[in-house]
Amino acid sequence: ANQEAREHYNRALEVCERLGEAVQPATRMTLYAGKGAVHLLLSEFHASIEAHQRLLEVARQRGDRHEEAEALYQISFGFLFAHEFEQALEFSHQAQALASEIGNQTILAASLFVIAFVHAATGKLDEATHGVEEALRVSREAGETGREGFNLSLLGQLYNWKGEYEQALRLAEQSVTIGHTHDLQLI
Repeated sequence: ANQEAREHYNRALEVCERLGEAVQPATRMTLYAGKGAVHLLLSEFHASIEAHQRLLEVARQRGDRHEEAEALYQISFGFLFAHEFEQALEFSHQAQALASEIGNQTILAASLFVIAFVHAATGKLDEATHGVEEALRVSREAGETGREGFNLSLLGQLYNWKGEYEQALRLAEQSVTIGHTHDLQLI
């Protein structure tokens, strides 16, 4: 189904190109966001990044700061999964700064998660712990239960790697409870 969705997005974007200015920027942004999400699900990380970079261009042309912040975060997330950590940090810091500026707590929490995850993946466990604790705080303030679950999961892993198994287990249990309660299959 994801391959079919990818092809539908490609065809829709081809039509947009042919129609030019007749297509609303919001429609283009929706299509690029969907295409980027499908590529991410298919583990086509660079294609996901490319689609979100196109979304970023349209958002900036339109002056839509919230979509710009979302695109920056999505680009950072793609680079995280592509294991291009410097790029992931660069874009997540941009997303973090813009999210702070415009008061978008959801993107702020998401960008902090990417930063913390990069630190965890590169062995900077103290920085990762501090970062994910901040991401957890922001996600809770924003009422972002899914992000809270991801943050708890990562924080549990960090405590596990530090040998603090009881705390790791408590955090993992909280994460799993959130996942079950809210039918979040990735947690």
